[in-house]
Amino acid sequence: MDLKIKETHKIAYEDGNLKEAIIVEFLKPHNIQKSEMYIKEQRYLLNNYLIQEIEDFRDIATIDIGFMGRIQMWMEKSLDLDDIAHNIKHFLAVGVTGDKIFNGINITGYYGTISENSDLIQVIHRTTDIIEKLISVSEGSTIGYMQEDNKIVPIKSDVLNHKKYLDVVFNGILTYQNYWFEFRKQKPNLAKTSLENRREMLMLLHRLFDMPRLEEVLLLEKFEGDTNFGTSYKKCIITDENKALLEEKGLEFINKCNVSYTYQDSNIVWPKGLITLFDEFYYVRKAMKNSAGNDTLLAMQEVIEKIVEQGIKEVSLYGAGENGRQFYFVCKIYNIKVNCFIDRKESLWGSKKEGVEVMGLKDAISRDYNTYIITSLFSISEIKEYILENYKNSNKTPIIFSV
Repeated sequence: MDLKIKETHKIAYEDGNLKEAIIVEFLKPHNIQKSEMYIKEQRYLLNNYLIQEIEDFRDIATIDIGFMGRIQMWMEKSLDLDDIAHNIKHFLAVGVTGDKIFNGINITGYYGTISENSDLIQVIHRTTDIIEKLISVSEGSTIGYMQEDNKIVPIKSDVLNHKKYLDVVFNGILTYQNYWFEFRKQKPNLAKTSLENRREMLMLLHRLFDMPRLEEVLLLEKFEGDTNFGTSYKKCIITDENKALLEEKGLEFINKCNVSYTYQDSNIVWPKGLITLFDEFYYVRKAMKNSAGNDTLLAMQEVIEKIVEQGIKEVSLYGAGENGRQFYFVCKIYNIKVNCFIDRKESLWGSKKEGVEVMGLKDAISRDYNTYIITSLFSISEIKEYILENYKNSNKTPIIFSV
């Protein structure tokens, strides 16, 4: 059947569903025997491939992105079942849960080994496909092993479709490493301090997953994933089905999908990337709402939200100073167009700020710019009276907002 195993529980079959029937079939004695025989054959190929390539297992290391340490655990179990002695040190970039360590596996994570930085790591772990696709070679994943001319060789899945991007990534990694070695040679103490600031460095990676920029999502959305357990099934990080679900359910539903892949059968790899495609500043707004200690920015945000609630799409900012600039960026993340900056200084008229023209109030009125945000925090009443005074002989009515 052309059906994913995850969906088999929805299909009625005899007295239950298809998933239950599959499980019953697999648990029949003759099928258990077949499964165990297959596992034994595959273990033989894996272990002998490792022996062929490594020879001596007494002092070796593995390197991986990390998280749960499952591959490391099963590799050691595979060697143990065939009584192959080993002493392996496992190095992980991001981190693992502590149970593998408690069970005697020698694992060290750079960003976290047991519970360090778990708040950041959980976000990355939710969508590991991004980093895995960025640093995976394009030749396709190893999905098994086979005997060929008295040698065991890996069986690989199909080549992925983004080799040119991976070449750029690997060249970037190698270039960065060369600069790092030079930096460490010139500034050894500073390099040591940098390596100790693990959380700060992890936050750079976390930001990509948690609050992606639109151009990052546009680049990464078409990367194919082949985490398919030996099948030929592939899909992009963000699929057309994901986009259709957002159109149907809305942004808030997709945001809830960050909890798990299986949230209401959504199966979305990167909810935050998907949302950013449709609303570039959705997570920036949320971050601003949750930011502590910046009452001014929060007040500006509340003003813009009032404008959004009233369905206003364009405004003019009265005041071209620093507060005006901050208001401009808050307008931008709420998709409010800024028609112009207004300032009483004639010397500024005709110039541009953030690509937007600066002009006098009368010029703005003549262009039918009648919705204003007063950006000043100190002369609000005075500026409001000045605007209203200029509208006295006009048949227009200004709409004025301020903090």
